[in-house]
This record gives sequence, structure tokens and C-alpha cells, in this order.
Amino acid sequence: MNGYRYKGKEFNENGEIIFNGKYAKGFPYNGKLKEYIGNFLKFEGEIKNGLKIKGKEYDINGNIIFDGEYQNGKKFKGKEQYSQRKIFEGEYSNEGKGKEYDNNNRLIFEGEYNNRNRKEGKEYSDSGELIYQGTYKNEKNKNMRWEGKGKEYKLINNKKELIYEGEYKNGKKWNGKIFKFNSLGRKIFEGEIKDGSLIILNRNKKGRKIENIKSKQNNSQIISEKEILIEEEIKINKIINDNENIGNNLIKKDTEDKYYLNNKLKYEKKKIDENKHYYIEYDSFGQIIFEGEYINNEKYKGKEYNVYGEIIYEGYYKNNERYNGNGYNNCSQFKYINGKIEGNIIVYDYNKNELFEGEYKNGEKFNGKIKEYFDSYDFILKREIEVKNGKLSGKGKEYYRNNRLKYKGNYENGIFNGKGELYYQYSGNINYIGEFKNGEKNGIGKEFDKFGNLIYEGNFKNGKFSLNDWFF
Repeated sequence: MNGYRYKGKEFNENGEIIFNGKYAKGFPYNGKLKEYIGNFLKFEGEIKNGLKIKGKEYDINGNIIFDGEYQNGKKFKGKEQYSQRKIFEGEYSNEGKGKEYDNNNRLIFEGEYNNRNRKEGKEYSDSGELIYQGTYKNEKNKNMRWEGKGKEYKLINNKKELIYEGEYKNGKKWNGKIFKFNSLGRKIFEGEIKDGSLIILNRNKKGRKIENIKSKQNNSQIISEKEILIEEEIKINKIINDNENIGNNLIKKDTEDKYYLNNKLKYEKKKIDENKHYYIEYDSFGQIIFEGEYINNEKYKGKEYNVYGEIIYEGYYKNNERYNGNGYNNCSQFKYINGKIEGNIIVYDYNKNELFEGEYKNGEKFNGKIKEYFDSYDFILKREIEVKNGKLSGKGKEYYRNNRLKYKGNYENGIFNGKGELYYQYSGNINYIGEFKNGEKNGIGKEFDKFGNLIYEGNFKNGKFSLNDWFF
């Protein structure tokens, strides 16, 4: 019509139909369309008024990566897939609803989006349990839990444990309960976060933290452990106040001295001879932390205890520091030689979370594996790396605060070096696989978007790729 194509079929050089329908001024306008890049099918579907309205998109391997509807030629509603795994289902408008899935097709989020970023909705664990419901804030391309109620879990000794349950405010844990476990999965702490701060809990005289206030039977009357602690403190204060020789919180009896600080027993001292004394030292909760001999007011020989009453050192001292003796850490025993740790050891923090396992040499970690945590109260694992010849070099892993894997690969001096993989924080999909140098992408690699689609394959330098090698 008027010298232009009006209606018909169009074929490519391989004889395949690439359009069947009506034309406008010689261009496909209404009908069925197929688009190719080289020999690879990129799109097949329907167009109306020259714009896509419905269809499927494919990657270079022929896998469907999108199946759905278009509006004004742009994705509007449908499903996205990667390697035949569904990763998103929903609306693509600036304000829309959708669902996200992990690599095993498990639902991990459903709710509302703003510019493809999470706005408000529900987040699920790998086992399908609701772990957060509320609003999100997008910062540096990360969907942060912002305002709402949620739960956090951590895999401990091959078992999923609840470590926080409560409210979030401005992206922080705000009001709720927090739980801590040692590396064997035993709960060692239960407390509260109030207005964003961890409430300091009482402990009993053996150093055990008081968790939920539990009842005890005492002379047919129910009283709480907290009340028992208060009664014990009153008794201690009464002993002090009844003594005529209080002075500066000091009580003396013959050759035995007892020293108090803020009405709490700090240490006891018993004279052995002119320059030698026997000491028992206490922490602020009445737990023994040292007992042994002092010579000329310096530690000479004795034992140290942790907050659980377990021996952590037994031996000799020099300049008040451990010098020659045995150290203990849970089931691990090691040597102090001339003030330095020697031999194989498993190191734990005071809540019995593993920090290092391997060999010490000259007091330094020499060969083994080190574990680091984000902070001192939630014990979320941050990274675990091999130690070789005193350096953080070898294979390792890093994690996000939500316990998802962030990096897996090689390290050199604690920095990404060699082959490795980066992952997105919330979808768990791979972000990059390839070579690193000095902590940045350097060398041959592949980069994927957060939905698992390959967006670039080729050379990287200083964390960036060359647009000349761009693949989409």
C-alpha cells in the first residue's frame, strides 16, 4: 500500500519467520514478532502499535529469562527466571507488587516495590518461615529492613536458632528479645534490646547471666532469682555496715584483709610471710577470677577463672602477666612459654563462640582457621579465613548480617585475591564469579544482575569492566 508493506510474513536468512502481521510504513506494527542476536533468539511475542505487549525473553543458552506482559514496550507484569529457576514474579511499574525466589525456587519475599526495590512486605527464611514484616529502605542498592517487626536466625551447629525477635527502627534492632548461643548450640544468653540499646543483665554469683526471670520454691513461697540476688546483696552490705572498722570500704581481721569496692567484695588477702601473700580476687558479681600467691605485690603463681567458674590458666606469672603454665579454653589445653602461647589450640570468646582453631607460634596465630563476628552481642559470623604462616591467606568465606553468603574464594593478607565469587545480600544469587586482586574485580570474570541475568563477561580492571566487551 502506497509502496509500503501492509500485511504479510517476514523471514530471516535461515528461513525462519521473524514477523507475521500488519506493517505501518514498512515496519512491523501489529502481529507476532521474533528478535534474534546473531543466531540466538532474544524475544518472541506479540506487538501492538509497534510496541511489545506480550512475550518471552531468552538468554544465549535458550533459557527463558522473562515471560509476561509489556506496557509502552517495557516490562509490566510477569515472571523472571535464571537457569530455569524462578527469581521474580510480579509487577514492573515504579510502584508495584511482586514476589522474589531464591536459587531453589523458594519464596523469600512478597510485597510492594518502588523502582524495583523493596518498599514494604514480608520476608521468609529458607524453610518458609516468616522472619520479617515491615518497610524497607534502599541504601547503596541494599534492601535494609527499616521499620517493622521481624525475626533473625542463625545456623549454629547445623541447627537454625532464633537470635532476635522484635521491632526495627531506622534499620536497627529497636525493641525486642535477643538470644546468644555458643558454637555447640547451647543457649548462653537471653536479653532485651530497648530503644536500640542492649539491656545489661544481672548474673548470679557463679557468673551465669540471669535470662528470663524464673521462679524458685523457697520455704513454700515463690520468689524470683532476681529477688534472691537482691537478698544476697543485702546480706553482703549488712556484713560491711555492721563492722566497726569500715574506713574506706576496708575490713581487717588479724592477718586476713578483705577489700570492698562499692560495697562489693573485691579481694581477700592472707599473709604468708613478710613479702608473700595469698590472694582471692572477685569480679563485680562475686565470681572468683584469681586465686594464688603474690610476691612483693605482684602475681607469682596461681589460677585464673572465667565467668563460668572454669579454670582458664594455671601457672606462673611475670610482671603480672601469664608466663609459664597451662592455658585452658573449653576442651582445649595449651602452653605458655616465656609469656607466649605455643602449640595447637581452639580459642573461644567468653560466650564460648569459636574464634580460632589451629597452631600458635611465638604467641601468634600461625596455621589454622580464624572466625570473626560483627559485634559482641549478636555473634553473627562475619568471615572465616585460613591462616598460613601467620597471615590471613588461603580459602575463606564472608557473610552479610542476614547470614547469607557474601564472598567465597581466595584471600591474601585478609583481602580478596585470586579466584572467588560474590553474592547478593537478599536474593542469594551470584553477583560475580572470576578473579580478584587487592580486594577488587581484576582479570577474567562474569557479572550478573540481582535477578541472576548475565550482564557482562570479559576483562575487569580495578573493579570495573570495559564497555567494549559488554554482553547483555
